[in-house]
Amino acid sequence: MASLLSSAIASLAILPGIAHADVSVLYPASTLKTDAPFTITLLLDNPDKEAATITVPEQLHANISNADFPQLPITLLRADHSTGAIEVKPGGFRKVAYLARLPPNLRGTIRVQLTGFDTAPVLIALDSAANKSPAADPSANGTETGPTPTAAPVSVAALAASQVASPGGQDAASTALLRGAEDRLSPYEPMYFAVGKNGDTTAKFQLSFKYRLGLPKDPTSRALLDNLYFSFTERSMWDLSADSHPFEDSSYMPSLFYYVPDTDVKASWFSKLGLESGLRHESNGKAGDESRSMNYAYVRPILHFGDPTKGEWTVAPKLYYYPVDNNNPDMHQYRGYVDLDVAYGTSDGWQLAGTLRKGTKADYGSAELQFTYPVAKVWAGAGGYFYADLFSGYGENLLDYNKHSNQVRVGYSITRQNW
Repeated sequence: MASLLSSAIASLAILPGIAHADVSVLYPASTLKTDAPFTITLLLDNPDKEAATITVPEQLHANISNADFPQLPITLLRADHSTGAIEVKPGGFRKVAYLARLPPNLRGTIRVQLTGFDTAPVLIALDSAANKSPAADPSANGTETGPTPTAAPVSVAALAASQVASPGGQDAASTALLRGAEDRLSPYEPMYFAVGKNGDTTAKFQLSFKYRLGLPKDPTSRALLDNLYFSFTERSMWDLSADSHPFEDSSYMPSLFYYVPDTDVKASWFSKLGLESGLRHESNGKAGDESRSMNYAYVRPILHFGDPTKGEWTVAPKLYYYPVDNNNPDMHQYRGYVDLDVAYGTSDGWQLAGTLRKGTKADYGSAELQFTYPVAKVWAGAGGYFYADLFSGYGENLLDYNKHSNQVRVGYSITRQNW
């Protein structure tokens, strides 16, 4: 576990109730093995000329979240259960490790926010492909000028037993995960509301979610039934200039698909490869001459380049197959057979995402760009994103799939592109 500790101090905070000591927080590195205990280490620094006895709590509390669930509390237990009093020599420092066993069905990148400390949240990628290794004593990392801690680190078995016995521990956390985040419901495509004016004033909004049909015991499973999803997306165009403010058109898009965020396929030129493949229906729910409907099968590899905390490229070409009985047989002339989805940004900063389409005829196709920026960067504690959308080309909605338009809209996004 010592190798998992970051050498940098995440943030400086004063622990309530501790006198004559500075307390720094050391988080794990940006990648954590799924089989390893999650560890946060407090670095106790005594700048005084006299020895200090520092009392540390038995537990620390943190909240974790990712795209599949909004928030899950976890409790970290102090590695030394015999005493909470730590003696630190003058000008010396000591480390105190706190461990937690994360729920086994977690995967992907998690956001960790330690409560009770003035520290920024950190992002940690769970590595299911990493080799298993026994946990080591986090206090062995680095050289200390104070005395060496005498307590041994908590074993995995003891950690699991103590977490179950402790109120609000990981047993409760696992239950919360199954009932909440892994209630199987999570965002799918971006959800937003935006308004723009190009002649008439129009609004466009989208709602989208996915539901995981199976919930495997093994989070690394890539079996078909363990990673099968149902999704529903609705995109609507709203005419705000007309007297009655009618909806111009709405598209309803149910899907059934297989999805894994990480196939565990490795190469030197990309950091991660995900995969999505399935069936989708799109229709606008109208009859007669305004009826628009299509069905298609698709496959979409999702390639990641870089680090999501520093700047990551995502490239996801989506390849279509249209059946011959499609209700609008010329649709492919405007939409083509491939969408190229590209995004760049950081997980806690701005993101620019684009979708490019090329129809089968020379001048047909479209380009859409979406820019998002976290509202919390401007208004602390707020959720969602500032949103701007640029569309140019054919088929911004199903009704007008064969009409060209140019439109800029701005608004608010609840979620954004997140593969």
